[in-house]
Amino acid sequence: MAITIKKETLKNGTTSYKFVVNLGIPEGETKPRIVTRRGFTSVKEAKQELKKLQAQAALGIYPEKKKRGSNDVASSPTQPITLAASTPNKMMTYQEVFDIWKESYELKVESTTVDKTMGYFKNHILPEFGKRPIDSITYLDCKQFMTKLTKKLKSSRKILFYFSRILKEAVQMDLIVKNPMTGIELPSEKKNQFEHENEVFKENYYNREELAEFLDCCKKDLSPLKYTAFHLLAHSGLRKGELFALTWADINFEAAVLRVNKAVGYSTTRGLHIKNTKTSKPRVVDLDEETLTILQSWAEMQRLELSKARLKVKIDSKQLLFSNTHNELMHPSKTSQWIRSVQKKHNLREISTHGLRHTHCSLLFESGFFTPAQVMERMGHTDLETTMKIYTHVTRQSLANSTKNYLSFIQSDKNE
Repeated sequence: MAITIKKETLKNGTTSYKFVVNLGIPEGETKPRIVTRRGFTSVKEAKQELKKLQAQAALGIYPEKKKRGSNDVASSPTQPITLAASTPNKMMTYQEVFDIWKESYELKVESTTVDKTMGYFKNHILPEFGKRPIDSITYLDCKQFMTKLTKKLKSSRKILFYFSRILKEAVQMDLIVKNPMTGIELPSEKKNQFEHENEVFKENYYNREELAEFLDCCKKDLSPLKYTAFHLLAHSGLRKGELFALTWADINFEAAVLRVNKAVGYSTTRGLHIKNTKTSKPRVVDLDEETLTILQSWAEMQRLELSKARLKVKIDSKQLLFSNTHNELMHPSKTSQWIRSVQKKHNLREISTHGLRHTHCSLLFESGFFTPAQVMERMGHTDLETTMKIYTHVTRQSLANSTKNYLSFIQSDKNE
């Protein structure tokens, strides 16, 4: 249960903060230890004291009981904690500090992000340091761990960030004086970014002719649902999670636009669910006439299919554009199977579903009708840098093609 930190206004007009926390039942006692702390000058200061109390209670260390009739001495944030004589004075392990940090972390981020972060700890960090007392981890341990990870993984920088975050938490809980990761320079990701950029913009997208061929093959081989899904992805630049969260209420046929304000996510705790978009920023995307016609056609077919399957169409246009056989959320990963089947059958160059988003972005620039700022807005990029990487690639390719044509022209002129 979350602890509420409350604001108090004192008689002299000043403001302070307090909290009441249940630390559980100490060994050998029958009643829970309820502790009040007040007089903090900020919420941050109160949170630090709260974490410290909870961490020490996890070790069996509790504040001294307040005597009846005495002033509320225990409520002072600076009052020292008296340890029970029977309490073993052992240091918390990295795992125990992680468990305390995890509780608050899970409240701040999307469940899909929690899954990814917990994977870093489960697969790489906790096997190395989980059982270690937090104060036994040294600068040399951290340096060696960084070297080992960097040699093995491209994502080492992010893992090391979270590894250090728990050590920082231990500092805030007064378990250690200094974070042993301090002074260790995290590995640069410039090389990885360069490799990723090459993969994304030189391989994972179609040119105009390739896209037309791909969509023609989809129309011949795939169901109307799958064809419509791929056409919309290629002509809107949506992420696949955003695509499968769309309802008919998000499509405005008169204004020829669609609204993007949510996405389908998956986590081990919640399963498939609706969450915020990657940037948590809603946007509106203009649609062309061909795409609108395809969507209208699919709307009619979907109603017939749901009727045949005796599934109710959800009222108030809350019906999903693309749903599974039970008319429920569809897993975004399904598109990987669909796209591969078409590419393999027709011997098409393989790109990922996300590659259709890159395709749309590059074609926007190639058309010459959109500025980088307009493309950034349409694609839902977090900043202009991401958009400009694609713009730079497209203009570079255009220059390269022009150079090839010029050299061919010069060569043919010489031959004549």
